[in-house]
Amino acid sequence: MVIVEAGYDDLLRGNYQSATNPKSAWESVIALQQRYDIPFLFAGSTEIAARLAESLLIRWHKEHVKAIDAIVKAQKRLNLHDGPKG
Repeated sequence: MVIVEAGYDDLLRGNYQSATNPKSAWESVIALQQRYDIPFLFAGSTEIAARLAESLLIRWHKEHVKAIDAIVKAQKRLNLHDGPKG
């Protein structure tokens, strides 16, 4: 995922620090999203981009902690945490 501090309108107008043609930049973003399934989130400001990144990372962490906890519980139920017995 790519979080962009600017808005879509900034991209289309060329309001960025690059000599890249706005049409080329726009088409590149579209191609990356479609070809490689990379989502771009245009936040519109630095503050919103930061809050968005924080929220996404917190949510990602919570979901992965849940998954890890479920695996550990399943292993304990199956007595796999001690390794093979024999």
